Amino acid sequence: MSYPTLLNRRHLLIMGASAPFAIPLGGCNVLNQALDPLVGRIVSLQLHDISQGFLNISMGLNIFNPNPLGLPDLGLTLGLDLADQAIATFGTQTLFSLPGEGSTDVNLGVGIHALNTITTLISLRNASAIPYSLNGQADTPQLAGLTLPLRANGTVSLS
Repeated sequence: MSYPTLLNRRHLLIMGASAPFAIPLGGCNVLNQALDPLVGRIVSLQLHDISQGFLNISMGLNIFNPNPLGLPDLGLTLGLDLADQAIATFGTQTLFSLPGEGSTDVNLGVGIHALNTITTLISLRNASAIPYSLNGQADTPQLAGLTLPLRANGTVSLS
């Protein structure tokens, strides 16, 4: 047996032993690209209090999963824009599940620095609704770190 043949066999053995690990990792990327983004909609906003320069808001968010695959143990990371101004970055405190081709409601606590919102609130003082956009992602460690984008756009009535 010659030295180059031994080296080639060793490489084949190493590659063969690592193949089962490469398939799941590659499969996650394919799965991530094959799934549609989640769709969100703010269903409620309620001001709780103003303390230490923060507006503490409770946000009700409806999240729709257009994919046939149910998503267990999701965590959200989101950014909120009001009237095209970045207002807050926040996330879920507890994990939740989302059924395939179904939706669920999540309540989120959002702390918004009051100084960041003054110019936005002044510009909206006569408005009957506030345009919003949410951009972020949902992560699920149960499905090997699958990450799906989440987007929401609309208006919240001030009445």
